[in-house]
Amino acid sequence: MASLRIYPLMADQPFIFISYRRSDSISEAGRIYDSLAARFGRECIFKDVFDIPYGVDFAEHLDKAVGQCQVLLAIIGNSWLNATDNEGRRLDNPEDFVRLEISAALKRNILVIPVLVNGAVMPRTKDLPDELKPLARRNAAPVRHDPDYHDDMNRLVEIIRDRFQPTSTPAPGPQAGRAIQSQTQSAPDSLVTPAVLTVINGSLSLVNAIVNYLLAIWDDWEGITVGAILLVLSLGAAYGLLRRQAWSWLATLGVQVLAILVSLALMLYYNNLSYEISLEEEGFLIGPGLNVMVPIMGLVVLIWLFRPKVRRLLKRNQLR
Repeated sequence: MASLRIYPLMADQPFIFISYRRSDSISEAGRIYDSLAARFGRECIFKDVFDIPYGVDFAEHLDKAVGQCQVLLAIIGNSWLNATDNEGRRLDNPEDFVRLEISAALKRNILVIPVLVNGAVMPRTKDLPDELKPLARRNAAPVRHDPDYHDDMNRLVEIIRDRFQPTSTPAPGPQAGRAIQSQTQSAPDSLVTPAVLTVINGSLSLVNAIVNYLLAIWDDWEGITVGAILLVLSLGAAYGLLRRQAWSWLATLGVQVLAILVSLALMLYYNNLSYEISLEEEGFLIGPGLNVMVPIMGLVVLIWLFRPKVRRLLKRNQLR
């Protein structure tokens, strides 16, 4: 079964407006919201019109909220088209929330993606109010129940990311002014990531163990075993980070703490047996030097992981 992909938090995310009808798709809209929030951040998603403050003109408020978004997802279930109230079909009411939201987006040429849930089909042009007729010509994205949910959501997220986070500068044109610029990383920043630091730290642990063994500091394979275990754990955590798995952040944190504890224990062990002195007499300083570098690298990674931006990602980078 496919899993939800987690993407690193960007400074400039597309603002997404989720339009849905409570009587039609409240559960599905909630799950879609959680999945999008895990990728783009909750502050980038507007979902519930019932959060409109008291005393505010709801039509103006919705119009303003829609005007700030780059994507509107119209969640369409089986009763979306023909939902009724005491006055008749709700879509025929000019003050219907759903009608106001979608029409405001269409008027602004905002990207409107119909999202079909529960096996719903696209409404026909003749069944829609005049201001919503363009919706019928929009290509829809189906979002099915499990086991297909994750695959469908991944495709939807890729569409949004590809549209609003291009890897190259868009060519000049009528829409160039409306393009959403993706966050660009400087070359030094792109090379210093938790995954890279984790691999370096694990590699140092393994090299440290091998050097100590070759210099006869240990009389058995304990050092190499400890170093190999740390390296395997580091590679596993780094693999999870590169795959953007939610568990990998905590795994990386655990690996760094373990590396620090092991390295500190080895340093105490060396001090008790005066191994540094014997190494200096032999002219070898590699072992003690690495024993200092390993905990330092671990601390660097811990500081990296607890930056405010990464802490926010830790909170959002969980499957819901």
